[in-house]
Amino acid sequence: MNLIYQNITGFLLLSSIFTVSICSKNLKTDLVASDLSSVSEVNSLDSTGIFDPTHWKITFPLENPETGNALEVLNPDFTDYVLGNKAWPEELAKYFYTTNEGQAFKCEYSGVTTPNTHYSRTELREMVGADQHNWTLQDGGHLHGRLKVGDFKEGANKLFFMQIHGKEPSDKPLLKCIWEKGVIRLITKSGERLTDYKKGNNGKYNEIGEGEWFTCTIDVDTAKLIVKINDEIIETFDYEEVLQYWPSNNTYYFKAGNYLQDNTEGAAATVTYSELKVSHDNDTSTDLLNIENNNNLQFTKYPNPFSSETTIHFKLKTASKTNLSIYNRNGMKIKCLYANKMLQPGAHSIIWDGKDNSGISVASGIYFLLFEGVSASNTFKYCDKIVYIK
Repeated sequence: MNLIYQNITGFLLLSSIFTVSICSKNLKTDLVASDLSSVSEVNSLDSTGIFDPTHWKITFPLENPETGNALEVLNPDFTDYVLGNKAWPEELAKYFYTTNEGQAFKCEYSGVTTPNTHYSRTELREMVGADQHNWTLQDGGHLHGRLKVGDFKEGANKLFFMQIHGKEPSDKPLLKCIWEKGVIRLITKSGERLTDYKKGNNGKYNEIGEGEWFTCTIDVDTAKLIVKINDEIIETFDYEEVLQYWPSNNTYYFKAGNYLQDNTEGAAATVTYSELKVSHDNDTSTDLLNIENNNNLQFTKYPNPFSSETTIHFKLKTASKTNLSIYNRNGMKIKCLYANKMLQPGAHSIIWDGKDNSGISVASGIYFLLFEGVSASNTFKYCDKIVYIK
């Protein structure tokens, strides 16, 4: 499976046929589009290049004073914090922060839990817009991460680092990936009553030491659920074993981070991710992002996300017949900006106001800018993400 939510970090440091920059009128910045050196560190959707914050919300081991439940940060605030458009509040920054090794998820038992649980967490939950239940088994799901666990306190020795949950029944976990006392464990739910189901040696697999980097990959569809550690399959759960017992047309979501399994005062641990990517089979944006940008293009998209309008700047070296369009995640063209328009060499710009061809504002989410140019001597394409947040 290809990864669709790939982070395109910064811009390509190559000689260009044209240069593109995206500027939002409603996001404050002291930078100008031509100042490429100043935006190189903040230009990507995720400045660390580790994960796409627009795809997730995060839960903290802190109480929301308004609800009494665990505190959550949703988009667009979460993306703004990760991009540096807003400064993390100090009380949150101690649990979710970037190191020179990756993105750290620190969790300590605080007595604050989520419904139907007894433990605290610093954990991402998959979201697409406001949709908490994102995909079906027909869609398929792929989650890949590179991570390590460590910095355990007060005897803590167990945590969940990846999960799949289903909407029905009652947000039960389809899969729990567990690090416990230096061993990877897997637990799923099976049977008419969807109780814990383990294979292998009581669900125990690889030995992974504290502080040791490893990769975990989850692939699931209507036929099977596969888990890989360090690129080797450690377990396959077939349809007959597990998936047949889950409601048909159920919807699911991934979780990743640090769900600490200890309610001892002072218990704590840290999970650090250097990579976290997710994709789904029916999302044809895979094809868009896999367009081979092989014509020495430069691209900067700071600031991004936007909520009012975005100005797209580019520069052509030769006269070119140009198509410039916006696509949604399903590969549908929703806005045509240029259609076979002959443009002369030089600088050009055009505004997208977040509306489709019918003049209707699109939903918040990830969109794709596709540039196609044909000159007398060359044909070239470029595609990248634009994030619209109302």
